[in-house]
Amino acid sequence: MARAQTKWTGEGAGRHYAGDRFRSPRSRGRDARMVLGLLDRHGSPGGSILDAPSGTGRLQAALEPGREYLALDYSASMLAECGGERVQGEVHALPFPDDHFDTVVCCRLLHHLGPAERHQAIGELVRVCKGVVIASFWDSRSWHALRRRKGLRRARQADTRLAVPRAALRADFESAGARVVGHAASFRYLSPQTFVAATVHGR
Repeated sequence: MARAQTKWTGEGAGRHYAGDRFRSPRSRGRDARMVLGLLDRHGSPGGSILDAPSGTGRLQAALEPGREYLALDYSASMLAECGGERVQGEVHALPFPDDHFDTVVCCRLLHHLGPAERHQAIGELVRVCKGVVIASFWDSRSWHALRRRKGLRRARQADTRLAVPRAALRADFESAGARVVGHAASFRYLSPQTFVAATVHGR
């Protein structure tokens, strides 16, 4: 798995990330709304939930009520901005036993990973979960991804985000022992950021 970039781990990175990175309160809460919507349809109320990587705990206020919430991130600077229970670690080698959490959430990570790294990360997310995994990814069917493939939208030099076909993502989850049961996006085919829900087989 690609190691965290300096902008996420350097001094003050957490304060910057926790700051006003979104244009409006509605945009700041968009990821949480997508996750909660999928949890309502495919998850179970209560139980334990792992937020990995948690960043500065942006999802915590939405996910924590009624659940035992744990934040995990590679960056100590990010975790310093989190409240509550937190653990420093990496998604590709989660420091938890199998079937440890009822729900696992992975927001804004998979689109930074190549195929092999993504496969490994999804394997770990599924391994520590006994219920539903909810993860965000950049959908290759989105308008942004299509424009980039056609050469109509240039990727910025420092932009490491990679669009993923849904079939490839589904195969990663199936290989890890989970079944994709739903998707959610703010604007279908327009928003590259899409969320997937996968239930763990036989658990």
